[in-house]
Amino acid sequence: MTSPKDVLEKLEARDFEALIGLMESEWLDAKETPYHLDSQKQKLELAKDVAAFANAAGGIIVIGFDCEKEPTTSSERICNVRQFPVSLVDPNKYSQILADLVHPPPHGVSVRVFEAADGKCAAAIFVDAGVASDKPYLVGKMLNEDDISIGSYFGYFERKRDVIPPVTIARIQQQLSAGMQWSSIDQRLHAIEANIATWGKGGAPAKGSSITQTVRKERLTAARAAVGWNDAPIVYYIASAEGDCDFPTLFRSPSERIVRLIDRPPQLRQQGFEISAGDCSEIVLGRLRRNMIAGYRLIELWKDGLFIYIAPGDEEFLGWRTRSEDRPIDINNFVLAESVLSFCWLLKFVFEEADPQPPVLRLTVGFDNLKRPSGLPTLSTTPEGGMRFPGSARSAPAEAVEVYQLAETANYDPEHLAFLLVADIYHWFGFDSMSVPYVDASGPKPLLRSKAIIGTALPVTVPMPDSC
Repeated sequence: MTSPKDVLEKLEARDFEALIGLMESEWLDAKETPYHLDSQKQKLELAKDVAAFANAAGGIIVIGFDCEKEPTTSSERICNVRQFPVSLVDPNKYSQILADLVHPPPHGVSVRVFEAADGKCAAAIFVDAGVASDKPYLVGKMLNEDDISIGSYFGYFERKRDVIPPVTIARIQQQLSAGMQWSSIDQRLHAIEANIATWGKGGAPAKGSSITQTVRKERLTAARAAVGWNDAPIVYYIASAEGDCDFPTLFRSPSERIVRLIDRPPQLRQQGFEISAGDCSEIVLGRLRRNMIAGYRLIELWKDGLFIYIAPGDEEFLGWRTRSEDRPIDINNFVLAESVLSFCWLLKFVFEEADPQPPVLRLTVGFDNLKRPSGLPTLSTTPEGGMRFPGSARSAPAEAVEVYQLAETANYDPEHLAFLLVADIYHWFGFDSMSVPYVDASGPKPLLRSKAIIGTALPVTVPMPDSC
């Protein structure tokens, strides 16, 4: 099953068990129990979930299906069918709540109940993107934990402030709809957020907000196109702010510390496998600095708190072996460990320059296009240079993966975060955490040991990098 309609066909046939094993995705969400519509928060949760699909590419919410978290991805997998009494879902009531809370009322949304022979059922909310054409859809009457209205919400953007201006949801929708005429989706979203951030309290607008998954993907796609890695094997590292963030000096001068950190990132050791690109960054569209060697590497820092690094995923960087199309890409586990550790370490200094600093960072490592005619990429648990034994190397289950970890900036530990990210990659290859090389598990939490990789402890400070 690769689409909402495929899932709908299985539900119509009452083949509920066929959904077991499906991963939650951009078009599929699973709920173990129906929404409790006697709760205002649950009504808003329903409206938010449906609007999120309607504002994207459509999708389906299946109800009556339990999930379990996958240790190797950010998604969950359907693991059980949990049928419930038919009386718990009233399609008319669901539709009325959506009409009340979503503006404009979403067309192309159907609530279906699929009754089985035993009087119990499963249900689904199908959002047809081909019919849902009045974007953007906004959800009103957002509440905080005390059930007090705190702001307006569209898509995944929630505005929280002490003072709510007297702007109706209909007026907001009119302004956003006009913005849809802009040619760049990314520019449109940024302008919308900046406009809404100026409402409420007087004075300067807010400095940013959490960066959504959609924005991350759009910016990564643009960065890949800029460096020329649309179809080639790549590895990428992304850090995004979860909360308000701004780099006020990013465009001030090439001599600013934050600019130098992007132009010439500090290195853990000479000629190591580090985060680096060219020598001098450029301001792009007044929104980011880009440091790039075309066709090779790229570093980007967006003013609102998104960092992107892209490097070759084959023997030019990640494989670090003699290139041969007759063999799969063999990921060098030392390159992987050192580059992830360097990434986590560098980001500590980068986000120290932010004002305000976000309370949480989302750190991501991803691979794409790592498949060759000779097979999928391989990874070994044997430290590079050691003798490999049978079973120490395994093939990846696919050509692409993305793993992430959330890190509190107040308790930021680069070695532990690097371990968590690398361990997730090893899990994807089918290894357990204890198989990850270069790890120190003697303390209260496992660390990707800097001494095993660079020979010394991680520097806790770095000098001012040279300017370009």
